[in-house]
Amino acid sequence: KTTLDDVVGEHICPVETLEDLDAMWPAVASLSDDLVKALMAYANDYDRRANNPEMIAAGLGPGLKPELFRAFAARAHDSGRRVSAHIETADDFRLAVANGADIISHLPGWRLGAEAGFAEGDLAPFLLTDDDARLAADRGVVVVTTALPHMFLANADASLPLWRELHAANIATLRRAGVAISLGADGAGGRLHDEIAYVRDLDVLTKREILDSVTALNARLTFPDRKIGRLEDGYEASFLVLGGDPLADLGCLTDIRRRVKQGEELTLDPPPDG
Repeated sequence: KTTLDDVVGEHICPVETLEDLDAMWPAVASLSDDLVKALMAYANDYDRRANNPEMIAAGLGPGLKPELFRAFAARAHDSGRRVSAHIETADDFRLAVANGADIISHLPGWRLGAEAGFAEGDLAPFLLTDDDARLAADRGVVVVTTALPHMFLANADASLPLWRELHAANIATLRRAGVAISLGADGAGGRLHDEIAYVRDLDVLTKREILDSVTALNARLTFPDRKIGRLEDGYEASFLVLGGDPLADLGCLTDIRRRVKQGEELTLDPPPDG
């Protein structure tokens, strides 16, 4: 059985004080040369959740204190690393953006209602404001949706209408402000094409916006130091050839006929039978 001691310094670096951050920073820095991720969860409710064993056992404990996130982000930026913030609420979003996040991982509201420690049906803790979105846009923050895995939780069917309402509202708010929206799936279930289909059906982004997100934006986000994701002079000759026009049908994104990486065509072996 894996224990916390088994993963500390290898996958997870828990800190509660600035002294902890000083001691743990070499381990954090060793995990990535480019990007570090911090958990910003229920930040404005830190004390209540940190002192509630039942909430912690249910996965509702807090993440970094805002002041620690600020110090964490400053260290990362000083060392040339980008900062991704995992957030749970709208408060987390605005605190992460205000304190140095470059990437927001997940739209607010991975859990809703009592499962998140809030009143049933109350979306207020998770709704972004126009001011939130404008600040994110001004600071060049990218928001990664990862909306689809919400449907893989135990109460998914009952909560789906609320999630759709919440996701549509937040994506629309971000879009109005010109925030870069990256479509991405999470490990809790589903793949990128499932995320694309879900966001498409919310009817708040155009097909062009979705296509630009999953091609040009995601390429730049993943490889910020490479000229990739555009068919222009000076860019890498890395591209996919599809079986149809994705602007007519986004489903064509899964109909990949040829793969070219840095000018060399890739030949993939067919999957084994069964």
